[in-house]
Amino acid sequence: PPEISNPPTTAGQVALGATVQLACADGYDIAGSGAASVSSVCGAGCAYSPVPTCSPKACSSFSIAADFLKPSSVAGASGLTFGDSVQMECIDGYLFDDSSIVSGLEFLGAVTVLQVASFPAPSASQDTTYSLSGEYAAVSITIPAGAWPPNTPGPTLTLFDQSALTASRRRTGTSIVAGAGVNFEPEGVQFNSPVSITLPFDTTADYGNRELYVHKLVNSANGTSWERRPYTVNSDPSAPPAVDTTAGVVRADTPSFSAYAVLAVPPPPAPVATSPLPVTTPPPPAT
Repeated sequence: PPEISNPPTTAGQVALGATVQLACADGYDIAGSGAASVSSVCGAGCAYSPVPTCSPKACSSFSIAADFLKPSSVAGASGLTFGDSVQMECIDGYLFDDSSIVSGLEFLGAVTVLQVASFPAPSASQDTTYSLSGEYAAVSITIPAGAWPPNTPGPTLTLFDQSALTASRRRTGTSIVAGAGVNFEPEGVQFNSPVSITLPFDTTADYGNRELYVHKLVNSANGTSWERRPYTVNSDPSAPPAVDTTAGVVRADTPSFSAYAVLAVPPPPAPVATSPLPVTTPPPPAT
């Protein structure tokens, strides 16, 4: 199919006389019609007819309450199309809230997103590790060869501030959320073998005698709960420990994607010492 402006997706080579459906890239429509796609016929000389042009979509009206924005900002937000940008300014005494709703975590409400990164589908023939960047570079996921389900988009990691977990969720009994949460997508993906995730915790906090474990955040009709994940076990003696106090991370295995965080939990109760029962020897039978 032909090259057109803001090229649409195509199906590759087609037969003479065949009809193909040309669709514009995300954010664009067929110019003059507003349609998302158009039928085009491959004619003599491999010429296509019609040859559409894609133009940027018009943006909808700005939805933030105009009462809290400077008039110049509101005026500049009209007549925008895909790819345009506008500088918004709050009126004196107000600031923008940098929180947002994270897909799959709507039950938490607005959260402060610290970093988002999307990656291609991992290799099927070798282990693949993806990490966040900058100050969050220690947050990562390692996917063993063959673990990623076929025909599944690559992973997306969304790191969000732990304050998104309200007081009722931050403490479960005497357990404490110890670090930022990480939402792994696509949500609900099940792996052919467990993957290893590395999550952060606050190294400056005093957790007493509590132990650090990665937990999965589970939302159900009965509310939210935490599900502990086992530590990642590495046979390499030079590998960092599962609870790495130097890097400030905990490594754990999981069979599926969801939202996770490190919790500091009380240690298991010490076994109760018991005294062995006295052994008595029965008297010999009477003769």
